[in-house]
Formats: sequence, structure tokens, C-alpha cells
Amino acid sequence: MTKKKNDNGRGKKGKEEGFPKSAIPYFFDQMEKQMEIWNEFVESEGGHDMARAGLDFAQISTKHVAEMFGKIGGLLPENMSAEEVFQKSKEIYLTCANSYSEMFKEAMATSSIPKQNARVMDAFLTWKIETDKINQATLRNLGIPTKDDMDEIAEKLYWLDKKMDTLTKDIRHANGQSRKSKTK
Repeated sequence: MTKKKNDNGRGKKGKEEGFPKSAIPYFFDQMEKQMEIWNEFVESEGGHDMARAGLDFAQISTKHVAEMFGKIGGLLPENMSAEEVFQKSKEIYLTCANSYSEMFKEAMATSSIPKQNARVMDAFLTWKIETDKINQATLRNLGIPTKDDMDEIAEKLYWLDKKMDTLTKDIRHANGQSRKSKTK
């Protein structure tokens, strides 16, 4: 089967090879809506707080990374053998670890970064709770026992085992009493 030629000499495109003409305006409408939402967020208090936290962390991390590289440079002479570099690697590691530790201590002492972290954790926990609810409902609808179902069964078994122990003791006690009364 041959393809029909159009005016520019190329074969006719199928629908799956590109966007149909009707999808292009929709695509740009959606992009415009997304940009409007983004701009609203950036102009909101949450957007300002996020930008402030990002800027604060960028300034703190830039300062600490520059200091760290300065310290590492001081540890390494210009001409070193591979063995000497290996011997210095522990000092370099400790310098990096201490620099990162100091950087995060300073970052957590700002007001913007912990506030932003709290918002992120709150959003994550909300998402996690909703996701867990959906997963639980899906499992129940499929007839698959959930963790809650298994915990409930385990608790019932625990109390049933306790009752069985009590009944066993009572039966042994009653048997002992009955034997005593028969021997009298």
C-alpha cells in the first residue's frame, strides 16, 4: 500500500504520529491554566514562605560548602601521591561531615526552613493518610484482608488464648476438687 503524497512531498501523517489539530489549543489552554495556578501560589503566603526558605537554605549551604572546600584544600598539598590522598581521606571525610552538620544546624535555626519543613511533612502525612484509606478500601473491595483485619484477628486470638488458659486452670481445679471429694 502506498502513502498519498501531500503538497510538500512527504507522506500523510497518521493521528498517532503527532498532535491532532484539535488538541493543540487544548494543550495551550491547560498550560496557561497551570501557569495561572503557579503564579497564584507564588504570590500567596505559602509561595513567599517557600521562596524565603529556599533562599535561606541556598545562602547557608553556599557559605558552608565554600568553607568546606577551603578546609579540604588546606588539607591537601599540591603534589600528593594516591597513597597520601588515601591517608588524608579520613580527614577529608570528617571535614565534610562536620561542615554538613554545621550547615544543617544553622539551617534549622532559621525561622523559614523549619516552618517550610513542617508544611511539607503536614502535606505528606495528609497524602499518606488519604493513600492508606484508598488502599484499605481497595483491599476490602477485593476481599483481601488488610493489616487492620489481621490486627483485629490477632487481638481476638490473644484474648481467646487468655480465656482458654483461665478455663484450663478452672477445669484442673474442678477436677482436683472432684477427686478430693471422691476419696473422702
